[in-house]
Amino acid sequence: TTLVNAASVFPRRWIDFYLERHVGLNCPKGRKIALDIFLNPKMMRNHLVLGLQEIRELPEMPNDVALRLIGDICSTSILFCGCPDQWAPLFHMEDLKLLQRNSKVPHNINMLYIEELRHDFVVHPEMIEPVVRFCLNSIRVIGKGLNVGDTFRLQDMKSKL
Repeated sequence: TTLVNAASVFPRRWIDFYLERHVGLNCPKGRKIALDIFLNPKMMRNHLVLGLQEIRELPEMPNDVALRLIGDICSTSILFCGCPDQWAPLFHMEDLKLLQRNSKVPHNINMLYIEELRHDFVVHPEMIEPVVRFCLNSIRVIGKGLNVGDTFRLQDMKSKL
């Protein structure tokens, strides 16, 4: 709440400018949502508490037991993103691939790393297409020959994201 109180002395348009120019949040609606959350002490507190909880619960190593259980039931696709916050960095995927090579994680766990992808892709319109492409390609791979073009249209999938 101290951070929110400190930020509230600045005009909203200054914070909006900072989010656009320095954070790279280009979408006006996305910036409005971020500002509304950031300037609401209860929302900001909840956001920070959840973030701290995630950090505390983050395992040192991937949960290979859970991935084996999932792999026994179905194929799974995992998308890793790097830029700029390293939310799901390359070394996480490399750890999983090593586990796959050692037969500790099933080979039906498919992975892709996109360096320029931001984890908050939904508020960056230019980031949506690579995610949709990953989803469609994953469906194609898992469906073994499914002609995705006949079943899904890229525009339809974008609108659902």
